[in-house]
This record gives sequence, structure tokens and C-alpha cells, in this order.
Amino acid sequence: AVVSTQSTGANTYDSDFDNLPCGTEQNYRKSQWVIDNLDLAKEVIDEFMAPKRCDVPRPLLAMSVGSFATTIPRRAETANREHNDKDDCFRGEGYGFKASDIRLYFNARLEEDILHHASKCDVAVIAFETVGDLLEVKIICEVLNSKSDLLNEKALSTWVTLTCGTEDTVDTGGSVTSCIEVLAACPQVTGVGVNCTEPHLVTPIIGVIKQALRDCDAEEKL
Repeated sequence: AVVSTQSTGANTYDSDFDNLPCGTEQNYRKSQWVIDNLDLAKEVIDEFMAPKRCDVPRPLLAMSVGSFATTIPRRAETANREHNDKDDCFRGEGYGFKASDIRLYFNARLEEDILHHASKCDVAVIAFETVGDLLEVKIICEVLNSKSDLLNEKALSTWVTLTCGTEDTVDTGGSVTSCIEVLAACPQVTGVGVNCTEPHLVTPIIGVIKQALRDCDAEEKL
């Protein structure tokens, strides 16, 4: 079993951002929320294991970092969510935002105090979920590489799941194969997958992911 704790701080579908300008530090970092969520998740797991369930494996604790799109006001942050095109954010590279905006989001959620607390709470994996943009994938890997020493020291694994509009493209139109190639080259990424995608697309997308990983493995062996 996996227990996932939300560290995005807020999502567009359950929060009012009308009074918060998009792209500011106020939108990005609610550090105490992250720490409180981790504490709560660990407490739940501890209570579950309290009766000394020798025959039950301890559930893994995953810290969900979410995706940058969850901070954009009034938009559909997944590829399969119905939306009004007039209200939806630009579906192009970076959702129309600068690389520095996306980098700020992930740096804030992977700051040293948060990673230390994640280790203290026995977090097994950091989850980047519902990622729908190739530029975002590149920045995730860049940020992970910059924090590789601490991630290795704390033995924190990482998985990245994509939200896709078709079997070949992620939400903003980038190639699934290109995203996987970038992720496969990042030593800190230990798992890839798909989520928040139309069910009939999932099996074909997994096929694309597997083929891309096989191709990357073959290139490494040359």
C-alpha cells in the first residue's frame, strides 16, 4: 500500500486564488502545510501499524509534489478535465509561463527543510504527478540534479507521472517519448508512469513509455 500526502499546498479545483496573483511566492510555498501533511500521514501509518501487524507490510509514504499546473488559477490542470477554452490557461510550452516560474515552484517544494522533514517522516518516494509539459519535465530533472546530494543522503526515490491528451502527447502537446528520454537520463528519477488521463489511452501510453525506455537502454549499451 502507498499513502500519498499532498504537498502542493492548494489545487485550483478546491481553492480560491482570486486574491493571489499567479506566479508569486505566496502561491508557491506553504512550507508548514507540507510539513503538517507529512506529520499527519506518518501518524496515520503509525496508528495503522500500532497493533503490531506482523503479517502486514508497512505502507509506503509518498510525498506528492504535484505539478506546476496546479498553481494556475481557473484552469484544467489535467489533460482529461473538462474546461471552458476561454477560461483555460494557454496550452503551450510551460503553459505560457517562464522557466524561472516553474523552477521557483519546484525549488520551493524541495527546499532543504522539507526534504529533511520528509526523511524524518520515513518518506519513501517523492511523487511528481500530473505533469503535462516537456519544459516542466526538463526543469524537474534540473531541480532534482541540483539537490542530488541531499536526495541521495536521505535515500529519497522519485517518480514522475504524465498527464496526456493522446497516446503520443502530453497535455501541452509535447512528445511523451521526449519526456521519457529526459526522465530516463536523470539519475534521481526511479519511476515513470501516467495519471489523470482518459482510461482508454493508458495502455497505449504505457506501451510508448516502455518502448522509449527500451530505446534509451539500448543507446546506453552502444
